[in-house]
Amino acid sequence: MRYLPHLLLSLAVGGWLAAPLSAQSVRTQDDGQLVRMHAGASGPQAQTPGSLTTLFTSNNGFAGNMFDITPSVDLTITGVDINVTMLGTTATVDVWYKLGTSHGFESNAAAWTYIGSYAGTSVGADLPTFMNMLGNGVVFQAGMTYGIYIDLTSYGVNTLKYTNGPTGGSTYANADLSLLTNAGKGSGFAGGTFQVRDWNGTIYYDTLLGGPVLSKTGSCPGQTAFFITGATPMGTVAVAYGPGGSFTIPSTSCAGVVLAISNPTLGGMIVADASGIATLSVNIPGAACGLTVQAVDMTSCLASNPIVL
Repeated sequence: MRYLPHLLLSLAVGGWLAAPLSAQSVRTQDDGQLVRMHAGASGPQAQTPGSLTTLFTSNNGFAGNMFDITPSVDLTITGVDINVTMLGTTATVDVWYKLGTSHGFESNAAAWTYIGSYAGTSVGADLPTFMNMLGNGVVFQAGMTYGIYIDLTSYGVNTLKYTNGPTGGSTYANADLSLLTNAGKGSGFAGGTFQVRDWNGTIYYDTLLGGPVLSKTGSCPGQTAFFITGATPMGTVAVAYGPGGSFTIPSTSCAGVVLAISNPTLGGMIVADASGIATLSVNIPGAACGLTVQAVDMTSCLASNPIVL
């Protein structure tokens, strides 16, 4: 019994007396790390307009996660919350998408399209760390299924946390959007695939109802094609650009329309075709990268979604 105090001291120094054994367990994550899981950890569960939350109760983790979304309305993703470790550190992610399900394409890099790289400050495991994706220019169309891949490029500093899921995945949905979980991933597309792993997070989005929709292909600097859909057939569409911010159109035919541009410059006037589609191809210089572009239907006086070059 004389060794008991030394044993208790050793356990305390190792941190194992931080919580009762009934409230924690030890688990090996997909990345091989041993982690202590605490019962009852959770994040926001309530669904609010313009967002869809899965869960924030993790029991596993590695460097990435794939899932599918199916919108019931046209929408753009403006941001995501993710579940990452290491409070106060910078977490960075690459976000990818593909038309059609992610299932079966977990290691096929050629099937995926890059959306962008985003950063946020970790608020700790099982809490929502926000990544601002506003203005990325990708429109997810109603009735179509898309794979989404969130790849934690800061893995090693942080770990992306997720939850072991049921065979076939878990479904989360609201009136605008349905999400089906798929797989955890090692780093990049070459990393291991682990199924089923339920993504822990929130998708924030803007729906595109009743106005023109602006999208683009290409990257800045370089040749970029802009596509405007949902405009008034044979009507005129104004395209403006400038630093992000806010601007209210003064006394013109569309006075009072608010743009997400602080000091807009008129880039051009385009006439839509009989289907309400207009296109514009521009060679964008490096000095314009980071500026915001937005279109205004001059007949309906409705503004499109903004996108960032």
